[in-house]
Amino acid sequence: MELQVSHSIFLEASMSSMIRFSTVTLVDSYVYLFPTTVTVTTSALYYLNHPDNITKLQKLREEVKAFGHELPTVSNLKNDMPLTDGVINETMRLAPIVGNVFYACKDDITFTFKEQQMQGPITFMLPFAHNYSDPQYYSNPNCFVPERWITGAPEEVSEKGRAAFKPFGMGRHLCLGYNLATLVMKSALYCFARDDTRVIEFDTVNVKPKADVFPAYSISNGFPGRVVVEKC
Repeated sequence: MELQVSHSIFLEASMSSMIRFSTVTLVDSYVYLFPTTVTVTTSALYYLNHPDNITKLQKLREEVKAFGHELPTVSNLKNDMPLTDGVINETMRLAPIVGNVFYACKDDITFTFKEQQMQGPITFMLPFAHNYSDPQYYSNPNCFVPERWITGAPEEVSEKGRAAFKPFGMGRHLCLGYNLATLVMKSALYCFARDDTRVIEFDTVNVKPKADVFPAYSISNGFPGRVVVEKC
């Protein structure tokens, strides 16, 4: 049966006792009140289950297996899942939620931005996502490479690439809920990857990231597909 796969995975993540959050109702609220979190996780599941990236999914399963029968704590989610962090970062690089941020300077002041004099009052746009497909920042920019975000990995992104990556904004415009959003996404990916026989089948020709105003990118039609169990 076809369904929007993100809904079933998020339901498992938010209701499962496998993740020991101190306030379950708070997490449930954030899952369902903030569709941006669902959108990014849906995109991550798309990339992980794409036939071109099957080795990435296997690596994620191995990271999850490292917990054994122990239940991951919030500390584990924060500090002990570098590949999962990489999956989320790489997803937001390839399919960013916000493509640009507008800054408004209402005061009549002069300032320098990228060696150019700016005179307020002024509103200007920073198109962060424009850099995400630039090969001078990211090698093989069109490829899904979660390992590029792992410190010490051969594929590790340069400092220039890290500086250009602003998926949650910056400064006073930094998303206040980004830490919680990251924990929720990591919980959902953990719940999916802990079953190493589960995959998502979908039409790779017609189901793909599509551009829009907001979110800047999302998987077409809510990522219709089938969650299936592989035969051993």
